[in-house]
Amino acid sequence: PDYHFYEYNGNKDIASFFVHELYRPDTSLSVMGSLQLVHNRYGIQNEKFLGNSFSVPYLFLNPRFGINYNIDDHWNTYMSYGYTSREPRLKNLYAAEYSPYGDTPQFRADTAGGTIRYDFGSPLVKPEHLLNTEIGIHFRTPLVHIGATLYWMEFTDELIKSGQVDIFGQPVTGNAERTRHIGIEIETEAALTSAVTLGGNLSLSRNRLVKHRVFEDASGNSLTDPLSLDGNPIAGFPDFLANLRLTYRKKSLTASVLGKYIGPFYTDNFKNEKNKNDSYSVFNAEILYIISTALDTEISLRAEVRNIFNKLYFMSGEGEAFFPAAERNYLLGISVRI
Repeated sequence: PDYHFYEYNGNKDIASFFVHELYRPDTSLSVMGSLQLVHNRYGIQNEKFLGNSFSVPYLFLNPRFGINYNIDDHWNTYMSYGYTSREPRLKNLYAAEYSPYGDTPQFRADTAGGTIRYDFGSPLVKPEHLLNTEIGIHFRTPLVHIGATLYWMEFTDELIKSGQVDIFGQPVTGNAERTRHIGIEIETEAALTSAVTLGGNLSLSRNRLVKHRVFEDASGNSLTDPLSLDGNPIAGFPDFLANLRLTYRKKSLTASVLGKYIGPFYTDNFKNEKNKNDSYSVFNAEILYIISTALDTEISLRAEVRNIFNKLYFMSGEGEAFFPAAERNYLLGISVRI
């Protein structure tokens, strides 16, 4: 009783300051600009197992710029351009809860004299940086909405899955020197009747490693010389996604059926056909009924049926480990909104 496998204090401080400006030269044109300054700090103190203690600060400046032009009452087009950065998770620096199982701090180490000394000012995992460009066009009427967005995302040091899991089945992540995500997203919604709408979206994308070197092969064996994975698909990213929802709304009742399709994707970065999650489709249903709205209080009932057709499929995977989705399941709930 009360035996501690691990014990430590984890710290995280976040401070953010931003300015945002929306300028309208005329009724058809709007220009947006924003700038965010972020300071994050991760730390671990009082670790009882190995006695490690560190504090790692991150400082980011994230600018964004966008233009929207209303062509007429139905059409508008826009463009946005932004640069953003994100720090790795504390677990990427040191999974202290795994230290009894051999996990060590991910910092530059000096082993001279047979004693390991970590340089806690030099973490091995770097922050990721993203340069994102989007161009889109939308068409709207009272009955129909359709839009399309083209995007190009250039990452430096993106934190990606390695295709491996730790002893608890959690994905192991790390930096890829350069990656690229490009694609198109299409969304639409149409009113079929005064009570029934049909809406959906789809995404066609290409997610690739541009420059990435590893020191192990697809079987996890260590290599003396680095292995190039340039041009390979990034683990966990399907190239095709689609959703379609049919919704009925009448007074206090809302009911909908959602169909989802997820295309095939690799579960490692080696383009190993054995480690590939098959495509799948699944259907869910939801009903929401508002019982009462008296005295400024809304009481509603909610019911869901997930995986209506009880399909057996793998929802995701990490390398050779695949994770099945739940079979048909149900959810009932009641909520009170004051």
